[in-house]
Amino acid sequence: MKNLTADEMLTAFDESLEIASRWPRLMDALGYDPKRGRPGAHWFNTALADRGFTAVLDGSEGIPPSTRSPYPDTWWYAIAQEVTGDRNASVESVVQALRKSALTR
Repeated sequence: MKNLTADEMLTAFDESLEIASRWPRLMDALGYDPKRGRPGAHWFNTALADRGFTAVLDGSEGIPPSTRSPYPDTWWYAIAQEVTGDRNASVESVVQALRKSALTR
């Protein structure tokens, strides 16, 4: 970090915030109730299907046991690709596409 310019540091910080907000914002957009425990691939697939998307997660992969461990990046990329057509879509783009699909159902 010491060798980064001020602009590079700001970019790194912005990217970190984007990544950290992925799952909470995605689950909120999919209508997840945090009182129900940690959802797995089945829940995400069902929530996507309920909004007219294809179930894209492989449930055999499992999820990290701790709520502090992030979900696999492959899950995020698969969901982003299905919802927006771009595996590198921003969190905001994914959330907007999910909310738009919920309004049309």
